[in-house]
Amino acid sequence: MLIFLIMLIGALCLFEFSSILFIFNYLRDFFGHEKKARLLEQELTRRIFLWHKGEVGQNNKTIQYGFYTELIEMSSLVARTFGADISSFLKQTKAGLKTWVKIKKKINSQIASSLMQAAISIVFIQVFMKAALYVLKGRISFSTTGFLMYQLAGMVVFTIVCIFLTYRKEQVFAPWFLKVHSFKLLTDVGLDVDSTIEKSQINTLLAQKGRDKALDLLREQMNTHIMRWKDDGMEIAAPLAESLNDLWETYERDMELLAKRLEVAKFVFLCLFALLPYFAMMLSFFGSLLFV
Repeated sequence: MLIFLIMLIGALCLFEFSSILFIFNYLRDFFGHEKKARLLEQELTRRIFLWHKGEVGQNNKTIQYGFYTELIEMSSLVARTFGADISSFLKQTKAGLKTWVKIKKKINSQIASSLMQAAISIVFIQVFMKAALYVLKGRISFSTTGFLMYQLAGMVVFTIVCIFLTYRKEQVFAPWFLKVHSFKLLTDVGLDVDSTIEKSQINTLLAQKGRDKALDLLREQMNTHIMRWKDDGMEIAAPLAESLNDLWETYERDMELLAKRLEVAKFVFLCLFALLPYFAMMLSFFGSLLFV
């Protein structure tokens, strides 16, 4: 019954992701994101160099890496359309990419470490079970296969939970980084207020309230800056830079909170799928010794 419930939870999580293909793609990103980020960083360096040669406007294929792909392609479009100097924007994007990769690497390392601990606990318990069965032949009875299936099912659910929590957090912040950076790019170019708002699609972001109080506060702050820029003609560059800095701080703080939630998830897994089978096995083991 318990295994059925575990598999049901796993099925619900899979439904949340829409398909198993997404899980596969996320795992591929999990193991390959550092290589992609390194290639994208090299691409940004190359584009900065080409800009100084007057060749940034060429249509070069961008490495696929989250919202950064769309952001970099938009900067090239702006350069071709308006002849704007995007070198400083590309440098800022490159610095932001390094921060994003650093945080993502830390979270991925934590997930990998947790999965390794889970796997080691499963191996340890299975070895102990087989040793107990060998020592007490005929006096102890439990299914090592049943315990193994239970633990593997738990490990699958634990992996899905880690992916779900990480993916959901990234999906909250990716639109923010894309639209706020796009808005900044267009203000640097010197477009008028209405064109900047329309092309960056910043209104679609600022009109929706979410569950994150810090982001809601940032939303109100940006709305105020934009209204003052639009209605009173106040300068937007400094307030926008401050809002962008606040966005990064909010992201880093939320990812630290995510790391703590992953630790809680690991603790729950170890209790339910490592300690619980271990104690059940020990009770059976000592019970067989007492009633010999």
